[in-house]
This record gives sequence, C-alpha cells and structure tokens, in this order.
Amino acid sequence: MNEMPGGRGSGLVGRMAIKAVVVAVLLVAGSTGCAAPRGEASGESKACEGATYEWSHEARWVPIVLDQMHTVSRGDELKVEGRPYSPWSSSIDLAQDMSSPDGVLRELSRKLGKPLAEFGKKTESEVIKMTTEFEGDEAQAVYFQAVKRVDAKFTLKCSGRDRMITGKISTWDKSSNSFGTADCLKPLADNPENPVVKVAAVERCPKGSVLAREVLGLKS
Repeated sequence: MNEMPGGRGSGLVGRMAIKAVVVAVLLVAGSTGCAAPRGEASGESKACEGATYEWSHEARWVPIVLDQMHTVSRGDELKVEGRPYSPWSSSIDLAQDMSSPDGVLRELSRKLGKPLAEFGKKTESEVIKMTTEFEGDEAQAVYFQAVKRVDAKFTLKCSGRDRMITGKISTWDKSSNSFGTADCLKPLADNPENPVVKVAAVERCPKGSVLAREVLGLKS
C-alpha cells in the first residue's frame, strides 16, 4: 500500500503496533493494488475508432475517512472506526452520448500510468477498519484515510465523425489508498507531512488544541 507524503511510519502511526491479522490484510490489499494498472491500461475496448484525445487533469489528496478524536495513552487500544467522510463515487459526465465511456477511463488510466476506480465505484469500498495498540505518549489522535482524487476534462475526436465528444471524469488512483494519524496536541512540524493533517485539525481537533490553533492561524 502506498504511503501518504511523510510516510506511514511518521507521526502516531509509527508508534502503534498493528495486530498481525491487520498487517496481513493490508499487505494483501497493497499487492493487489500494485498489480491492477497493467490489466486496466491494456483493455481492448476503445471509446471509438481512431480515437484521439485532448486532456487536462489535476490530482489531489482527499480524505475518505476522518474519525472522531480519541485521547489515548501508552498501552491503550485505539479502535479505528473507519467512518466514511464526504462519500462520493467515480463518475463521468458526457456532453454527448457515446457507446463505450469505459474506454475513456482506460485511456486516462493509460495516460497517467495509474489504476483508476471504475465508474460507479464508491469511496466507501476503500475503507479499512482495524484496532491498534498505542505505544507513544498521551495524544489526541485523529485517524484518517485518504486517496488521490483525479479530476479530468477531455475532448475526444472519432474517425468519420465531425462532432467532438467532451466530458468530465472524477475518479481516484486505486494504488494511492493510504492512512495516517494526526495528533491534536502537537504542532504541524511534529505531525506527518501531508495535507490531510490540516483537514483533520480543522474538522476533528478541539478548537483550542495546539494543532487546530496553528492551522487556523490563531495566536497562542
């Protein structure tokens, strides 16, 4: 399983001993994600004959799980609830009808070199639940899970067709699924380096906590 910027070993996660059964599940999930791009990128079905594309896209980390804050001390068990956060589905929005919209997704997957979630797949399907033993000092822990969302616009030209097809795709990189834990008692510098920590601080940390005040730009 790929890691968020800063790595899965950063922050609180690096100080938690994950039970063996959870480790096995995560390793299986990670190896499956790595094998996916080849099959998806090599699909035979195309959107149309002689298809040529113009693309614009952006990718960004978005949380798909953001648990409530839990105060934990050394030896405590932290149960990851895995509550879906702002659920959404992979989708395509077309300005014109076309026979095989999945061919457009395969082309985007091929262009990016990443396995992309098929249309209709829900972010809830990526949620991981587990229980960990906390090994660090006291913390106000907020568990998060995130994927790299991909939003793309395209223009498609088909052979023998004067009118171009345009549309938008919203999906995610299936190999990017990763997790981490923010500590509301510590400043940004002592938390994992990734944008989801800031979301966790604003949405889940107590407003007077060290992390929330720093992210919100409040004076101590």
